[in-house]
Amino acid sequence: MNYQDQNCQCGNNGKMDRLLNQLRVAEILSVCPKTLEYWRWKGGGPVYIKVGKLVRYRESDVQAYIEQLACES
Repeated sequence: MNYQDQNCQCGNNGKMDRLLNQLRVAEILSVCPKTLEYWRWKGGGPVYIKVGKLVRYRESDVQAYIEQLACES
């Protein structure tokens, strides 16, 4: 039986993204952890995943979120 996920979100070189917790992402984005909770509740912010009851963010999703915020001048 093959358990390989065909929709695996892997980073460069086929390596899986590192999962970041809410505190680390809040630090990266310079926001309060409660802000991330609010964004999740409202349906905004970086893409997140649930691991059981835990909320985690893929490093590549956080990077993509930051890049999408960049304004062209």
